[in-house]
Amino acid sequence: MPSIAIESHLVDDLPATAPVGFARVRVSLAGGLPRELALGDGWSVILQVPTGVATTWLDSDAAAIVSASELERVPYREEALDAAARCAPRLVARHGGAPLAAIPLVAGVTTRVRDSAALLEVVPLAWELRAGAMRGAAGHPAHLELAWRSHVALGGGMLPVVAASDAAARHPSRPPGGGPRVVVVREDDQGRNIEFLDTVTGRRMTVDEFIKAIRDQKYPDYVVRMMHGRPTPVSRGNETKDDNLG
Repeated sequence: MPSIAIESHLVDDLPATAPVGFARVRVSLAGGLPRELALGDGWSVILQVPTGVATTWLDSDAAAIVSASELERVPYREEALDAAARCAPRLVARHGGAPLAAIPLVAGVTTRVRDSAALLEVVPLAWELRAGAMRGAAGHPAHLELAWRSHVALGGGMLPVVAASDAAARHPSRPPGGGPRVVVVREDDQGRNIEFLDTVTGRRMTVDEFIKAIRDQKYPDYVVRMMHGRPTPVSRGNETKDDNLG
């Protein structure tokens, strides 16, 4: 069958699971909207349903569905939707400060938001928003489920931080696709490595924390050596680059 113009804009079926390397988050929505959700690594998203008409929700049945991912599975019928159902929920991404971008709540679509030294990937998976949640009414549960992962700037590019839950299912000592388990993310003015990132768990460590973890045998591929009179974490001498610090 020949392709059609709209084909490049079509999305796949709603995903049942989070993409590989992403953390999965599900929250119950109570207390009204907007609602800010902390993700990790300094990232958060604010769930908003902007309409500008508060009386719409005050006058609505609290159990009425405002937006739901399941509605994306059925054909669009304008006559079946009221003004509330035509609203456009969105996620507003923040990285420890001002809002960076608005993300449409569309199931299965990955959105990337970049900060100066970090990047966030978000995939809405499932949600159900009810009129009661819009005004903070109790007894009418609503929920949101999404997948996310963050990246840190490293060597002129972006290194993905593997979600801990996904990493545990893979291999506890190696990141996906190989590469170093621990990388340097910050140096001091003299060029000494002072902050490290575990690329499997996403844990950030000071030099003292990394040294202690090595001595506690949590990182068998690394050792502590005295360099310039200071204990310094280094990778064991071998022929592989999968544990090199740099």
